[in-house]
Amino acid sequence: MPNDVEEGGALDASAAEEAARIARVDWWSIFGGEHEYTAQREFVNGSDRLHQIWLGGRGTGKTWGLMLKALWLALRNPGEPRPGGSYRLCEGAMFGRTAREIDHKLAPYFEEHLRTFQDATGINLLAWYSGKFDCYTLINGARIYKLSYGRADALKKDRGYTLGWAVMDEVEHAEVNSRDAFEIVLATLRHPLAKESTLAVATSPNGLRGVTAHFLKKLRAGDPNYYAQTATVYDNPYVDDVFRERLKSGCSPRMWRQEGLGEILRPVEAIYDFEEGKHLIDWRWRADLPYILGIDWGEAHAYACAIQIDENSGRWVVARERKMEDGSRPKFREVVLDLVRECARAPYMIATDRAVRSENNWAMGTFSDVCEGGIRWAKSRTQQHIAWGVGAVEYMLNPPAGKGIGQDDDPRLVFSRELSGHLETAGRGLRGAMINYRYRRRRMDTGEYVITNDPETNTPNCHPCDALRYAVISSVYDEKVHGGRVLPYVEAHPLGSV
Repeated sequence: MPNDVEEGGALDASAAEEAARIARVDWWSIFGGEHEYTAQREFVNGSDRLHQIWLGGRGTGKTWGLMLKALWLALRNPGEPRPGGSYRLCEGAMFGRTAREIDHKLAPYFEEHLRTFQDATGINLLAWYSGKFDCYTLINGARIYKLSYGRADALKKDRGYTLGWAVMDEVEHAEVNSRDAFEIVLATLRHPLAKESTLAVATSPNGLRGVTAHFLKKLRAGDPNYYAQTATVYDNPYVDDVFRERLKSGCSPRMWRQEGLGEILRPVEAIYDFEEGKHLIDWRWRADLPYILGIDWGEAHAYACAIQIDENSGRWVVARERKMEDGSRPKFREVVLDLVRECARAPYMIATDRAVRSENNWAMGTFSDVCEGGIRWAKSRTQQHIAWGVGAVEYMLNPPAGKGIGQDDDPRLVFSRELSGHLETAGRGLRGAMINYRYRRRRMDTGEYVITNDPETNTPNCHPCDALRYAVISSVYDEKVHGGRVLPYVEAHPLGSV
């Protein structure tokens, strides 16, 4: 990108007018490519309604199309020339979940579109780019900010902008409530120079909740200010069957319907699709099999489980567990040592919460010399992301056809029937937690309660489910514990995509 220049120095009203004319006439001859992709075309410039959404699974080209939509809106909302050659700028914004995601994912597509336009027309739409203020300024006086919204502190800062238009990427998969983010960004659309004020969202659905549910309600009511476009991975002519098969093989059946086919599924309150008839087996501890020790450290409450691994098939069996209530960390260390003694051999690997350094240091000092696979925890905030880990556990519980264990595609993750089945709060182990682990409900301003994307916290279900999740996320690339290959889930959901 070029260096910063004095504002107004590279604006060009005549070239901007010619660019706008070309965009109206030849847009898809420039950006259409060799294949017709109707859903993408309709989303980019098929509507000028205020609220727009593109719902599609992975591999549907949503982000590429969203950045083309951003360029389209920037050309449709120019600044205002003033005497002396200056401009009053008309600002818009591309919103991504994090600044890193914007720089690595959104901005490269936007800059690609600028280059494509210049190659086709000879007109460089970019007047300058400001690294200091993270924004592009086009020759027509349109400015495009790069803003993140995916965390509460970033979203709070977004309130202060006055924009003419905005686009948002993957709003249903951020840490903040999608409806809150949508409403806050929508409230910024008040710029006096805006000629086509639009808030456009591109996202994979995450159940019938949040922004998705809001759009569906408005569209069913016939609200003329709302527009929706949908697509599946089979609609995109620019991805091949190899990609589609890799995505399908890395998703549980429900996840495939949502992330491959883009279906809007009715939200379920239970986080895991756990069935005792399917996921419980008769099991006696086998001293010849390695095991993973999953641990969730706590202050007064903590949990550990021993998961035996069949190295040939990659099947996991949660075989033993210990739960501490109303204790202390020194006391729980004794609980862990007692569990290891009962297992009569050192664990192959110990997986823990990366946030509790003191206990992780204790585990390393105590077990690192005897654990072949080491003491592991998530190496990044991305890997620790709860939704990603929940998806990995669900994949092992309910693998797709051809990715389970044996000819019957049995689950990769099962539980010994000898684990406690008590559902009472006191003493509830992993079996009870898998049944009761829930997404939080939230009361909206209308008084309606909706199921959010956020798992419950600080309940009796959290420690057991967290310990299991740590074991899964810490081992996804370990071929020894997944039947001689990495867990296929990560091929469809690489860590960099979170």
